[in-house]
Amino acid sequence: MTRRLAPLLLAAALAACAKTAAPTNCQSSAQCPEASRCDSGVCTADGRPIASFSPIGAPEAFALVELDGSSSHDPDAGDAIAEYLWTIRSVDAPCAPPEIAGHGAQPLVRFGCAGRYSVELVVRDGLGVEGAPATAEVLVSPPTGTPLVLAGPDLATEHVCRGSPLVCRTESRIVLAAAADPRLALHWSVLPPADRPLDPTRRVQLLPSASAAEPVAIIETDGTAISGDWIFRVEALDAYGVVGVAHTRVSVRNRAPVIEIAAAGAFPHVFDPGRSAFLSGGVLAWTIVDPDGDPFEVTGIWRHVGDGDGGTFDGDFDGSVVTFAVEVPYAAPEDALHLIGGVDLSRTIELYALDANRTQGYGIAEVRIGNRPPVPTGGAVDTVVPHRFDAAGSRYLAAARAGSYVDPDGDPMFGAPSDGPCGNVLVEGNDAVVVCAVPFLGVPALDRLVGKRTFPVRVRDPWEVAANVPVRTLEILNSAPAIAGSPSPATSCMTVQVDAMAVFFGRCGVYFHYAPVTFDVSPTVTDPDGDPVAVTATTPDGGSVTPTAAVCGTSACVPFHFVQPATTQACTTWYPVSTLTASDGAATVRLDVSPAPQKCN
Repeated sequence: MTRRLAPLLLAAALAACAKTAAPTNCQSSAQCPEASRCDSGVCTADGRPIASFSPIGAPEAFALVELDGSSSHDPDAGDAIAEYLWTIRSVDAPCAPPEIAGHGAQPLVRFGCAGRYSVELVVRDGLGVEGAPATAEVLVSPPTGTPLVLAGPDLATEHVCRGSPLVCRTESRIVLAAAADPRLALHWSVLPPADRPLDPTRRVQLLPSASAAEPVAIIETDGTAISGDWIFRVEALDAYGVVGVAHTRVSVRNRAPVIEIAAAGAFPHVFDPGRSAFLSGGVLAWTIVDPDGDPFEVTGIWRHVGDGDGGTFDGDFDGSVVTFAVEVPYAAPEDALHLIGGVDLSRTIELYALDANRTQGYGIAEVRIGNRPPVPTGGAVDTVVPHRFDAAGSRYLAAARAGSYVDPDGDPMFGAPSDGPCGNVLVEGNDAVVVCAVPFLGVPALDRLVGKRTFPVRVRDPWEVAANVPVRTLEILNSAPAIAGSPSPATSCMTVQVDAMAVFFGRCGVYFHYAPVTFDVSPTVTDPDGDPVAVTATTPDGGSVTPTAAVCGTSACVPFHFVQPATTQACTTWYPVSTLTASDGAATVRLDVSPAPQKCN
């Protein structure tokens, strides 16, 4: 079998129209989803054509009747009916219903016996969308009068095309038959399908002659269309002309070409940083076989939806393979969904084969693009790091190197968050950095950050986390704060009383009387890590301090006002002590702030 391949590549999509199943700003129907067309720059769902045919009336059996579906129409502007599909079924008629192989609007048909028949018409538009069927019941009456000539029953057959040069013939032997008064002469003629005129490439022979009662009909073409309804007319003639006519319809069937596109898995992609775009491409093998051996023409559509502004999907095909190329611009992480994983994303290659009889075969392949996640490759890993206080962000921070990664496709890499204070991962080039952070909410909380922390390091490309997720242990260090400050005034008044009798007998007879004292302390707090420090004040029993606590930065703190009551100590010079305690939330230091006593004047 020879094939005439005429690749008529339909407009491949140059840009996706939008991120939905009905993109706008299309330039051709190739950029629109299946069963939709580009109308005034907008992808519009293809409306279903509407089938309609004229009433047939009450024909007689054996009479040649014309069906008329020309009133069918398509509601879409610029669209038209491409095929008329007629089906006749017997309701209660005792003979087989006529078969219509042609796809025209006005076929001729002959009912072989009286009875009720159901006639159905389905119309199909240029995109292959079918409308709802139109049906009507026909009551066929018995023939009136005695026919002077009778023709044999209608026939149906496949066809086959072979040889070089290519010749198409009916597959079955066609034997016509007519019965008439022996005194009448017979003459056979043929009415070809409306769109299959007889010409040098399309011929009909009647053997042994057109005058035989049972001639053999040979229908053949030189590779051109052969299917449809061929009406063979037999005339009965006397010496004065035609006295009767009968018809036999031969329906030559046609089978659509069969397109098979080899199944394929996900195609690889790469990221081109210079163009800031994802790129992919591939090859799919395909075959087209016409069951009848008809020659055919092939067209293709590279259809894409949901791949973003500027996304392209196009290609070419030859006698055995179809190629494609994909490019998706990348400016933000969400743009990656236009390559893989988008809700409305679709890329299909559709091939159409139209045979010589104008019957179309269809094949479709969905193009899926795959991904390889990042892979750890060693690199520097910190196990001990200091921390610092981020005043602008009001948080405690520590950063640690957490290894290196490579993406096999060259994709941009990101950190995937996890639970805990060390759940934030940044990727700088190929290196992962873990950022540990705890918010400062007005009260020192450094204990929630420092110490040993164990956490996973999750690195991902725009679609997947690395299959190997290492778990790291990091010790975050802390430096204790420092506090300094002097009371004002710097001294308090003390008197000494001696009980001489008690001393004489060897007992403690010395009493130290301390007067009440009031003083202020404005402490200076320093923290090597810049942490906020909580300062808490305490006094001896009976004393007081205002305020009792304050959070200080790394400079002078608010002043604390102390009031210490009068007290007496026997046999000791111990003086009641007030304290300031400074804590960054993890480490604590203490400062005694009572004034030094001296004897009163």
